[in-house]
Amino acid sequence: MTSASTVLISVSAVAIAALALVLVPVLLERAILGVTIGRGQALGIVAIIAGIAWVANELIVLPHGDTLILYWNIMVRVMLFLIVAYLLSSLRQQLLEVSIQACTDPLTGLFNRRYLYERIRGEMQRSRRYNHPLTLICIDVDDFKDINDQHGHVFGDAVLRGVGEVLHGHIRQSDVPSRTGGDELAVLLIETASDEGREAAEKLQRALRARMMELGPAITFSIGIVTFLEPPRDIDQMFRLADEQLYHAKHQGKNRIAQTVVPGQATTSR
Repeated sequence: MTSASTVLISVSAVAIAALALVLVPVLLERAILGVTIGRGQALGIVAIIAGIAWVANELIVLPHGDTLILYWNIMVRVMLFLIVAYLLSSLRQQLLEVSIQACTDPLTGLFNRRYLYERIRGEMQRSRRYNHPLTLICIDVDDFKDINDQHGHVFGDAVLRGVGEVLHGHIRQSDVPSRTGGDELAVLLIETASDEGREAAEKLQRALRARMMELGPAITFSIGIVTFLEPPRDIDQMFRLADEQLYHAKHQGKNRIAQTVVPGQATTSR
């Protein structure tokens, strides 16, 4: 066999072994080790295990007479596994970050309108299947344009960031807080009946008032709530009814909560 053929076979063996011994361990690293002991340590463990497995295979199948060559192979292959594992892990992390950015509002850290719509579609199907109620809360900053005009847009952004912090800290993990417009926000409450929806809205309004007092001016919030005991016909109906309640709250003098319930058969709630 020529030396060129030997090199080609060696390169092919490296590629095949890398696929066989790196991809599976890397998947395990992201699923298990990366969660329990940290990303850097997990990568090192994966690289060492993969390299040892490869060398052990050579000791069994193709034993080396030169110890120096064996040690060199161990070092090179462990480094190879480490590099490949790091690149794959970094790529996965970057894809995850891009995915998060695609569904998140950059100012408030809340979900954006597109993600909220996707979640509503999914929860409508679940509501139809399991006969659970579904509640949507729409929140609007009262006189937000005047706030921006009097105090500037930097202050207005601080208000919205504060709202985002409150929503993150005062709802259940299963619920979906989002920014749907300039000063318009919404929270999808999963498996939530009308009384629980009202309680959640009142809790949010109190928390928002407390948070806004830290900023200085008297900033209030109007809230509209709609609860469907059966799934709505479509998302537009859900938002239309919630917006109607929000309008009623503002028409009553702002800083109010208005609520409606769309009848149906579902009565269970969390």
